[in-house]
Formats: sequence, structure tokens, C-alpha cells
Amino acid sequence: MKLGRAVRREALFVVAASIALVAFACLLPPTFFEGTDWLRLHLPNKIHATESLRGGELPLWNPYASLGRPFLADTETAVLYPPNLLYLATDPSSGLLLLTLAHFILGLVGMLALGRALGMERWASWLAGACFLWSAPLVARLSAGQVPYAHATCYVPLLFYLALRLQDRFSLARLTALAATLALQLVCGHPQIAWVTWLGLGSFLLGRALPPTRRPLVAVARGVGGLALALLAAFALSSPMLLPFLELASEGNRSAPSVTFAAGGALEWWQWTSLALPDGGRRVFSWEVNLYAGILPVVAGLAGLLRVRDGNVRGLLLASLAGALVAAGTRTPAFVLLYHLVPGLSSFHIHSRAALLVVFALILGAGLFLSRADPPRRVAASLGAGVALAVVAPLLFRFAAPVPDAAAEPFPLTRLALAGLVAVLAAGTLLRAPGRGRLGARVALAVVVLTELGVTTGAARRAWHFPVSTANERPVFEALVEAGLYESNGVPPRIALPPWIVRQNAGLLYKWADIAGYNALTLSRVWIYLHETLGLTPPLDENTYPSRHLYDHGPFPYDSMSIVAGWKMEWQRSGPGSEVGGWQPPPGRLVLRDSTDPRAYLLTAVRPVSHWREAVTAMTAGHDFHRVALVETETGLASSAESLGEDDAARVEIVSFRPEHVVLETESAAPALLVLAEAWYPGWTATVDGAPAPCLPANAWMRAVPVPAGAHRVEMRFHSRWLGPGALVALLTAATLGVLVRRERRRRPTAARS
Repeated sequence: MKLGRAVRREALFVVAASIALVAFACLLPPTFFEGTDWLRLHLPNKIHATESLRGGELPLWNPYASLGRPFLADTETAVLYPPNLLYLATDPSSGLLLLTLAHFILGLVGMLALGRALGMERWASWLAGACFLWSAPLVARLSAGQVPYAHATCYVPLLFYLALRLQDRFSLARLTALAATLALQLVCGHPQIAWVTWLGLGSFLLGRALPPTRRPLVAVARGVGGLALALLAAFALSSPMLLPFLELASEGNRSAPSVTFAAGGALEWWQWTSLALPDGGRRVFSWEVNLYAGILPVVAGLAGLLRVRDGNVRGLLLASLAGALVAAGTRTPAFVLLYHLVPGLSSFHIHSRAALLVVFALILGAGLFLSRADPPRRVAASLGAGVALAVVAPLLFRFAAPVPDAAAEPFPLTRLALAGLVAVLAAGTLLRAPGRGRLGARVALAVVVLTELGVTTGAARRAWHFPVSTANERPVFEALVEAGLYESNGVPPRIALPPWIVRQNAGLLYKWADIAGYNALTLSRVWIYLHETLGLTPPLDENTYPSRHLYDHGPFPYDSMSIVAGWKMEWQRSGPGSEVGGWQPPPGRLVLRDSTDPRAYLLTAVRPVSHWREAVTAMTAGHDFHRVALVETETGLASSAESLGEDDAARVEIVSFRPEHVVLETESAAPALLVLAEAWYPGWTATVDGAPAPCLPANAWMRAVPVPAGAHRVEMRFHSRWLGPGALVALLTAATLGVLVRRERRRRPTAARS
């Protein structure tokens, strides 16, 4: 009974502490409901997903951004993440708040369990958990609206704990627990953080097995081998999300990896000083490079990580080293080697995020240091090195950081005094005071650490808040309605409005189709076409959204996608004061047009091309694709390189348009190719009068269906080719693991009796 009351009491403490942590990190102005990525990306996604699911449909396709793209296959939508079902029962803001609270509870519980397994005292585990959840790598992400990133990060402590348990004693039950948690983190909505976690776990388990560990090869096999098995099981469990995502990645604008792309966004040398220096509201360390978790992890964390005789410390050191090498990018020769050796490294971007492992290791190192009494000389030497780093860091920053003089002023000397206070408390009173004196020292230390972290991280959170205006979206919608551009057949009017006028994913809310989108992956066919046909070089470092120079080419920059609304810019200039990289948006006005190129049309001749890039080149050179389609697949139609006369008898009408189902009626005197100016993607199928027909790519990115002469009804449907097989693999894997774990538990009592 006493144990039960203690567990309930600690559970209440965990919930209360998580509420307090979330209140600071999310609810103080500016709240995370105002975060850039939340308003631009995740809120539209959540609203569209819940509307579809409440209507009894699985949201597979998104026709409202980037000329059309998969929806469920995009991991950032996190449609298949079980906790996100909460959005079905509440409004998006309440759902976001409750889910963030749940993930903070998960992070705190994971840190308490991991601290116990590493040998920390209970109070030190609580302090480490608070520092982790209030650290800049997590709070700054929430303030920027990167919700899946932050939620996936909350899994890290629990995953380290489960992996440690599996290495200490292998069992199928422990393997299954690790695999299930890995799968949940993967489908949470940010695969890059999942990959960083795998990198950290592998390094941590390998470091724990290094000599002088007893039987190191056995420890490596149990740890790294067990992690490999758990990852395979996690991939299988997450197959309904993972397999469609891999198909999207193969068709996306990041499908051609390179060292240059992979190293993009790596940490500059001077940015490492953010480990010991807060941004302080100066806009020096952005959310991508802000590693600050309080002065304690630097001063006490380094001291704790010097205890290399401890296998857990060796594991944390190796994990932090792996994260540091990846985060540094090509600034060290190790990155090129890792690029070729570490699976997945070539597929991601902005590797400064791997420095999360350094912050995590320092926080745990601090907890270990505060939990054990070292000889006075070692304590003094360790803390002296940490305090020296805190003193040197501002000097390194001032001389190395390429920032304006105002931002490079020396950081307040009070922080150095604070570092000294931490050193005194840790080296003296904290570790040696008896009874109530020790308790008082711990409370004082926690108050100082959390106050300093709250003030400094809160200032950075406010400094990097970028307001997102939605004021223009309702007037644009009303203008489209008044102009009669919303048709009864459901075809979304296509617009070419820049992102400083309307959010690029606002079509999910207002049911218009934007030529651009704000997404981690855009279809490569669309991405290349949007840029190269206007003579632009597709961005490499920042390819979440297309170049803003698209809109320099007039309100209707393309004649291939039936644009009905554009933005006529009057003038532009460069200068500070804009959320778009210091660029001042030019004034302009909304322009509507009634007569556009057709959304769907029939052609009687085609021109074969060997690759869709050849089609882009031809269209850029002026090929009239409205008369002769550019196709990569045999259609049975006559081939011609010249423009032909129009067939006056040809007729096509879009009868019904829904995201995953488009119905058209056609009529022509001869066999023809029906072309629809919507993005082609594997999984689109077609029927003509109910009979299966090929759905082909045409004109680089459009959909096309060959139709016989006469009048016909054509239907295009989208089915995710890998969702069904993925669901089957997940069910079989879950069933197999369940059976194996049950058998293991049955054998255990028998083995105990024998």
C-alpha cells in the first residue's frame, strides 16, 4: 500500500511539474499557438486531416498545394500517429496543448527512469528532466511552431532507458518495448529526429561496451545487435507510414543526395558557444543553432563526463561525439567518411540538429556529477575547467562571431558570477552538507538553475518569434467567391499569390490550389518545372518552399496550370524588417482573370521524350504542349514534333473534383490523350467507362489518360500503393512479437521452478 501511494504521489508530481514546464515553454506570450511552422504548416494539416477523417475519408492526397502532392505519405502530417486522434475530439489549439503536455510527461518520466538506471540520485534526475524540457533545442522549436520536432524529441530519454535495459539483459519483452517506442517516435512526424536518436543510441550502446567492460563483445552484441533488431521491428510496425513516405522521398526534391546538401545547415565554429552563452534576445543564435540548456550542464556536465571509468559515461561521450561530428558538417574531415558509412546521413538536411545529442549528454553528465561525491581535488579541477569554459566562451564569441557590433557586446558579468555560484554550491555545500543542509543546498541549486534557464531561454523564445499574418486570406477567398471562381464541380481555383500575402498551405483551409507549398518535400517534377521554366535555379539549402523570385515574373507566371488569381507587384527593394530573410516584401494588388489556359484538355498527337527533364527543357524552349503532349510512355497516338490544328469537336468537362477522385467527361472525333493539369504521382489510376486505363505522366508533371474516339466518362482515383502492404506488415509484426513475448513469459516461471 505504501508503495502504491508513493507511485501515485510521484505520478502527481510528474503531471504537476509537466504542467508548469509546458506553461512556461508554450503559454507565455508569444504562445506556441503563434509559432511560424504551426500556423503555416501543421495547423492547416491538422484541420484538413480531421475534416477528412470526420467525413469518413482517409486523406491520401492534397490538391491544394504545389500543384498536388501526397498527404498521408508526408510524415509531417502524422495522420497515422495514434495520439493525434485527439484532434478528432477537440479543436486544434486544445489538441496541441494536451498533446504537448502528454509529451512533456513522457519526457520527464523517461528522464527519471534513465537517471535511475544511470545511477543518479532522484532529485538530480528531476533537475535533469526540467533542464532537458526547458532547453533551447526543445523550447525554441516549440516557439518556432515545429511541433512534431519537439514531440519526437520528448521520446529521447525514454528510448535511451529502454535501450540500456535491453543491453543489460536481453529479452523479447524488452526488445518489443524498445521497438514499439521507436516506431511511435518515427510516426510522430519528424523522421530526422528519429534518425538522430538512432545515431545517439547506437553510439551510446557501443560506448557502454568499450573496455574495461567485462565481455565487451557480448555487450556489443546485446546492445548494438539488439538495437538493430528493434529498429527492424520498428520499421515493420511503422510500415503504413514508412513505406508511403519512402515512395514520396524517391519522387521528392531531395531524392538526389549529395555531401553539399547533407552538410547544409551545419554549425559554424562560433555557434558552438551557444552551449555556454544564451541568445539573450539578441537574435544571434537562431532556433536551429541554439544549444543552450543552462550554465549547469556546461559547468557540472563536463565534470560529470570526465568520469570515463563509468561505462555509462563512455556511452554518453561517444553519443555526444557522434552528434558533434554530424552537426559540424564538412568542417571536420570525419563528415565525408560518415556520409558514406552511416545509413540515412545523406538523406537529411540541417545537421546542426544532431547537436541535440551533445546537449543531452551534458545534462545527464551534470546529473551524474551532482549525484556522486568525488575527491575534492577532482571536483575542483573539473569545476575549474567548466568555469574556465564559461569565461572563455564570451571571448571566443566576440572575436569569432560574424555579427553586428551591437550583438557582439560582452555578455553580462553576472553570468560568470552565476557560474561561480553553481561551482560553490556543487563543490561545497551540496555534496557534503548533512541532513537539512543538503536538502536546502539542493533546493537552492534547483531554484538558481531553473530561474537562470527560464530567463535566458524565455528571452530567446520571444526574440525569434515571427508573426504570421492571415489577414489577407479571408478577403482573397471572398474575392474568388464573388468572381464565381469556385465552381460547383469542386475544382479548386488555382492561385499564384506570394507567401507574404497568403500562407502557402492555406488552400487546405479555403480550398484553393496554390502553385507553391510549404513542405519538407515537394515532388521533384513540380519543383524543377516551377523554377527552370522561369530561368531560376532551384534552391538547394532551403527547399521547403520555392524561390520567392517566382513572383517576379508577373501575376500569372505560367501558362500551364490555369491560374485565376495572381499578385501584381508595383515595386520592390531590399532591406531589413521582413520575416523573409531580411527582405522587404514589395507592395502590390490582387489580380483576377476569367480566361485561362484549360485545366483539362484533349490532344490527338504526342511527342515522345526519354525523361521528364527533357519535357521541362522543351517546355522552357517554347514547345506548345497544349497542342502536342510530351509523354514518357507509349500512348498509341500519332507522334508529332509540330503543332497541330485544334479539333473543334473535342470536348472535355470536369464533372466532379475531390482530392482522391476526379471525374471527367470527354468527346472527340478521334482517339485522343486527356491531359489534366494536376500533379502526376505513382498510385493515380484511371478508368474509361469503367474499364481500366493507364494514368500516365505528361508534360513533365501532369496526368494524362488515353481515350478512344467518341463520348466517354473518365475517372481518376488515387490509392497509396504502399499503405495496404505496410498495414499488413505492421499487423503481422505486431502479432508475431505478441506471440513471442507471451511464450517467453510462459517459459519464465518454468525456468524459475527448475
